[in-house]
Amino acid sequence: MLRPRDPGAGAAFEVNHSTAQLVSALRHPRVLRDIVASPLRPIDAATVVRLVLDGVLEIGLDGRFVSGLDAWEHLCDPPARRAPAHRSTRLTLEALAYGERLLPMSVTMLAYRLYRYNTIPASPRWRARFPSSSAVAEALGITDMERHPRFREQGWAAHARAGRTEPWFSWFREPARRANSTDVPTYKLYASPEPAAIRDAFQTAARLIIDSDAFAFKVGGDVFGLLRPDKLVVYFASHRALMKTAAALRSALRGTRAQGVPFTAPLDADGLISCGVDPPLPRNGDLMESESWRLRVAGRLAASMAVASSGSSRALTPARFALARLALDGIDLLSPSGSRAVQKFTASLGAPRP
Repeated sequence: MLRPRDPGAGAAFEVNHSTAQLVSALRHPRVLRDIVASPLRPIDAATVVRLVLDGVLEIGLDGRFVSGLDAWEHLCDPPARRAPAHRSTRLTLEALAYGERLLPMSVTMLAYRLYRYNTIPASPRWRARFPSSSAVAEALGITDMERHPRFREQGWAAHARAGRTEPWFSWFREPARRANSTDVPTYKLYASPEPAAIRDAFQTAARLIIDSDAFAFKVGGDVFGLLRPDKLVVYFASHRALMKTAAALRSALRGTRAQGVPFTAPLDADGLISCGVDPPLPRNGDLMESESWRLRVAGRLAASMAVASSGSSRALTPARFALARLALDGIDLLSPSGSRAVQKFTASLGAPRP
């Protein structure tokens, strides 16, 4: 693990053994070719570039050492300027502009603020409408859904509900749940109706999900869960299955007012349907407890913005630097096609794209 001395200046992250050795060898300034036995392979050169952009290493330029934003123009091409074509993309840019106004701020707190962007405040009106998890369950019609014959016929079961306040109501299809324990990515479909329309949207979506190839889905279980943008999440083992269900949901939910989910790949123009992909779970990992796509993305963006905020270059704003740095890892949040963006990131994991 590489950890910054100042937790507010960057994020901790995993590296492999050879990268750790390289960082250790460069604790004091040295010429790179003097400590590398042979010319760097492209993949190793890319690792060095990423370490410089992340503020782990510095490079000597014009008598001074620089990293992060100040090193970008010397190592990378300028990122293309693209106008957001979808509401989800516009929300991502708005969230990052909001994050810039919060700088300087610790990476952890900035990531949390980005992650929670576009959450509706839990006003007295909403608290009165959804005062408890049981009130949410009644409002959504969860009991009726679970008693539907197709729910059992398709092998669905409710996740254990232990407390009186549930952050999520969640369901699994048991055979598919076991199949998903292999080292493959998890494809996630987000549906984001406005809270006022949640019952009709949930009932419509649930009927489609039950008969789809999804292996799990969840919906916010209290007032805070229903007011967050990513209030309904569906899990798939393949990109093809996700896209099939997304098309059906777009048609069935046409006309539903959308809230919109930042930091997801858009699958429609209005922000109602979007997607993401989680890397493979660790062995014995819990799907519902693992770090989510959005939390992972928000954390990486926050770390890059924190690094950029200490730079003196005006070539890029911290937000544009963070987006461009994330794109180097295969996550293009401004892609005009959410489907292609997710497939590209899946390829960067070295995983098949079923």
